[in-house]
Amino acid sequence: MEVPNENSEIDVMNHIKEIWTSKPFQLYIPILDLQHIWLLNLIVQLELINLREDSEEKEVKLQEILSELIDFTIEHFSVEEQLFESFNFPETSEHKKQHQKFIFFIEDRVKEKNSKNETDFLEKLINFLKKWLFSHILNEDKKYQKFLQNRNIDAAPVFKKLLNSGETRLSRKQITIYNYVADNSDLIEAREKNETTYIYKLWKTYSLSTDIPILDIQHLWLIKIIVELEQGIQTNDNKKRELQFQKSIYQAIEYSKYHFYTEELIMKEFNYPALDTHVSYHRKFTSFLGFRLKQKKEGIYSAIYGLVSDLKEWLISHIAIEDKKLLSFYKDKEEELSIFIKKMIQENKLQIENEHLRLYANILKKEK
Repeated sequence: MEVPNENSEIDVMNHIKEIWTSKPFQLYIPILDLQHIWLLNLIVQLELINLREDSEEKEVKLQEILSELIDFTIEHFSVEEQLFESFNFPETSEHKKQHQKFIFFIEDRVKEKNSKNETDFLEKLINFLKKWLFSHILNEDKKYQKFLQNRNIDAAPVFKKLLNSGETRLSRKQITIYNYVADNSDLIEAREKNETTYIYKLWKTYSLSTDIPILDIQHLWLIKIIVELEQGIQTNDNKKRELQFQKSIYQAIEYSKYHFYTEELIMKEFNYPALDTHVSYHRKFTSFLGFRLKQKKEGIYSAIYGLVSDLKEWLISHIAIEDKKLLSFYKDKEEELSIFIKKMIQENKLQIENEHLRLYANILKKEK
């Protein structure tokens, strides 16, 4: 894949189209083809930034692409798995396992990036995504395409329902690239109509539950902050974008205070062996919030998008990995933990906001 001139958007689009038409990637299922083309676009963008000298601009672009990759896993795997369930695809279990491998890889790379080994991180990420593009899509995804064709199944109504319900998010840019590369204008823009649906998809895709209710309630609220921030900064109104940033970062700061206090209180009570290491992660979170706030006050525009990326990376590098260790540690202490938390709430040392509890209840309803 020879990288085109990064200064020419049309060259990039033509390059994506050339790769897309060089192999039988097309599944003739518009929403899935759009998502695959979007993945191809992200790979090309990663190759372009890999050629750049290290700079703040490179870092911002990398954060943006990582954020898009996280969104890709949430939206694309959700759509595919709904297709499998709708038509009883016989290889559903194996295909889902491959989706999990993709998710685990992204989690590992985000953690590696945060360890500052960025050159190796980028090379691994690009090579993995290329392998996925040329191996998974051309082989594994073709299996369900053939399954549908052999049974004369029309999947269009299922995807139309998804789009009309607002359960699948398509951006204007995704549709523009799809229309150009696939020479197809079947899709119209679909906006997320239900915020809770996207929060739930992110929650499930990255298996963020710790099965410790008070922590899950707090984690879900952070996801809500991220979703609102991401939606709010997409506006063309600079004032609204500024207000959303201010609202979200102060919400995140407030979240860090009560959430870290809760976690550390519980860990100290039960002598959690990795307490010091876990606390150091908390301090890093507080530090990057302060850094983004400082950037914004200095007029650095990229602080807004950097904050989105920082928060998403925290979800999949800390909550999905480090906080999961709490689950195994407290597995045999569930009753003791429950009694302790109730006691702390009764003594007003811990509190749960009603709106946080409502969001948690709505997510639990989707579990049923």
